[in-house]
Amino acid sequence: MIASSIALLSFYLFSFNYQNYFQNYLAFYLAFSVPEALLSPKAIAVSVGAVPGALSRYYLAVLFSQWSGTRFPFGTFLINLSGSLLMGFFATLAIDQVIPSSELQLLIITGFLGSYTTFSTYTIDLKRLSETGQ
Repeated sequence: MIASSIALLSFYLFSFNYQNYFQNYLAFYLAFSVPEALLSPKAIAVSVGAVPGALSRYYLAVLFSQWSGTRFPFGTFLINLSGSLLMGFFATLAIDQVIPSSELQLLIITGFLGSYTTFSTYTIDLKRLSETGQ
C-alpha cells in the first residue's frame, strides 16, 4: 500500500501533463491494481460462463417470442424456470462435492446460469406487461 502510494506520488510529480491527471491516475491504477483481480482463475471462470449464458438467454427468448408471440413473455418465464431448476440441480451437485473444482462450480452456477436467469429481464417484461394493461 505504501509502495503504491509512493509510486503514485512520483508518477504524479513527474507527469508533465497536469491537465490529464485523472486519465493518468486511472491508467496507473488500472495498470497496477485491476489485472490481478481480473486474471484470477475464479473471475475468468465466471466470465467464461457468463457469455454463453447471456447468448443462450437472448436466442431462446427470440425463439420463444417467434413461436408464441409477444403478448406474454413466455421466453422469460421458461428460461427463468429452466434456469432455476438447473441452478438447484448444479448447486446440489456442488454441495455434494460431485463437482469438486470451485472454478467449474463458478463457471456453471454463477457464470452461465447467473447470466441465463437474469432478474432484470424478468423485471423489464413485467413492466412492459403492466404498461399494456395485461
